[in-house]
Amino acid sequence: MEFFKNNKKMVALVAAIVMGVATFFDFIKAKASYFGYSISESETLFKATWQGKFVLCFAAVAVIIILAKKIKLVYAPAVLSVILTVWAYLGEKDEVDVQGVSTNPELGFFLVLIGALVLCFITYLEFQEAKKEGKTVKEFFDPKEFKFLVEKETYTELFKSGK
Repeated sequence: MEFFKNNKKMVALVAAIVMGVATFFDFIKAKASYFGYSISESETLFKATWQGKFVLCFAAVAVIIILAKKIKLVYAPAVLSVILTVWAYLGEKDEVDVQGVSTNPELGFFLVLIGALVLCFITYLEFQEAKKEGKTVKEFFDPKEFKFLVEKETYTELFKSGK
């Protein structure tokens, strides 16, 4: 717990990168057995569904948010990634759900979920610290914090400073 509190930015950055890279790992494995013959095939999240492309985009957005030092805003891409990953898995499972075919989640599925849940946990830790300082939920998630995403000056300052 102390490790997460002391190294939030580093842990969040690693979790977001793992989440993005995991979209290229095996996501779902389908195995069919007919008359003694067995066939299995694996798919990556990025290749299998449109949701995988969005999860990769959300991972990139999470990295940008973390580099801009606004870690508390990373909950949105993390939660959306969890929803899309589970939706993609259930959709793929339903698509091949016929007699004699079994589907199992693979490493990519679990890595995306773990990365997204770590990002949510870090946001929770940020909220607990703000709560100790006496901030309300509305003060913690101040809409003014989102302005950096659309202001051009923020990006030029970020890249000029090398942070």
